[in-house]
Amino acid sequence: MNAQSTNTETFPQTVSVSVRFGYVSYNAIMQKMPEYKQMVDDINKIEESYKEEAKRVEEEFNSKYEDYVEGLEKFPENIRIKRQAELRDLMDKNLQFRQESERLLKEVTTERKKKITDRLHEAIAKSAKELGLPFVLNTDGDNCPYVDNTQGVDISDRVLWHLR
Repeated sequence: MNAQSTNTETFPQTVSVSVRFGYVSYNAIMQKMPEYKQMVDDINKIEESYKEEAKRVEEEFNSKYEDYVEGLEKFPENIRIKRQAELRDLMDKNLQFRQESERLLKEVTTERKKKITDRLHEAIAKSAKELGLPFVLNTDGDNCPYVDNTQGVDISDRVLWHLR
């Protein structure tokens, strides 16, 4: 007896399920939030101050390097070695500063964005509960390539109202 079987099932042409759901664009709503705009401004200011400091340190290094090159022929060995060590130290400190700046900027961004996202989640949850929706989809990117507007409800305006 042969235990093999062939699958002759066909998929139905239509499926009738009646579930209403909500949908929003996280990015569109988040960008309308005053906290988001403030976060972007604050982070841009911090980043600009880091860039200014990095530029200052770079200019200091360049100046010292030029002095070193100019005096290379006339410096005794011990002064040349001392100046080389100073230049290496400046390069190392500048690299450490850049790495620490990037780390701190990411940390601040993550922390501030989490607070904004938490607030957005609360507003979405309130809106969904008020409308009796079992779930809300985020339509950003490829998360939700299709939404049937007869089944789903764009709750963006209600979410924004809760965020006021």
